[in-house]
Amino acid sequence: MMMSEDLVGPSEIAELLGVTRRTAARYMKRPDFPKPLGRIAASPIWRHRDVEKWGEEHLPLPTGRPRRKHEPTETGAP
Repeated sequence: MMMSEDLVGPSEIAELLGVTRRTAARYMKRPDFPKPLGRIAASPIWRHRDVEKWGEEHLPLPTGRPRRKHEPTETGAP
């Protein structure tokens, strides 16, 4: 039997994938996105592990500026 914490809705999908709800909604419309298991209170639900696996396979790794390495500076006494 599946536990309720294994199920995610649109808001949780956005949080899980690290995107806005609008972006998550676009992902959910993609043909390669997992199909929802059903609906609760008129909202579709998915298995957490299915969405997580999809994100790992289809989304790029987060990018950003590389961290600056701080080199010690020489300070001389005046």
